[in-house]
Amino acid sequence: MRSRNSSFNWGTIRTIILTLLVVVLVYRLGWLKSIGFSAQKETSHSVAVENPQKSYNALRTKSYSFVFPKKWQPVSKESLKQVGGGIVFGLLRSKPKATFALRIIKAKQPVKINFAKLPRTLDKKMAQELPNFKRLKSEKSKVSNLPALRYTYTFSSSSGGTAKQQQVIFSSGKRLFYLVFNAKKSSFDSLQKDFDTIIESFKVKS
Repeated sequence: MRSRNSSFNWGTIRTIILTLLVVVLVYRLGWLKSIGFSAQKETSHSVAVENPQKSYNALRTKSYSFVFPKKWQPVSKESLKQVGGGIVFGLLRSKPKATFALRIIKAKQPVKINFAKLPRTLDKKMAQELPNFKRLKSEKSKVSNLPALRYTYTFSSSSGGTAKQQQVIFSSGKRLFYLVFNAKKSSFDSLQKDFDTIIESFKVKS
């Protein structure tokens, strides 16, 4: 299935099991034809998209909320079902091509992330999974006033070229959150402001 507003496709999804209940979803951003995502005007899971400002939309649920630029289109519920893996919300941008995914993992016990060990664990796992993997940055951050890790790296996409990806990982109670951004390396930096808008506006509700 192709996106209605672009021929851009998300690549194969791999799930990497880490220690301390940390599970990292890796998107092989390859502009492949194997798995496609269609955009929709309304978000899935009965959540409301509003227009607090002319250039932004807002997503609000019982568990979290954030705003995103209007140039990003929500992924359809049908497409999210194809992916699975705990992805509860996705966004597509056609020009330049990019994706955002929100993944939430629920555990039986409160999740505590060892941020000192996590970057090294990710380095090892990513190097095994992604061709020509190179970590660019690993830095402490905060999301909704909660400690987080912002982990940025590049790798060779399966269709050729270099992809750049950034994961922001944090936990709240028994929930583990992943905010994952994907784009071509050549256009990633121009989209960082969009990514930061989502991160800085992201609020977790207890």
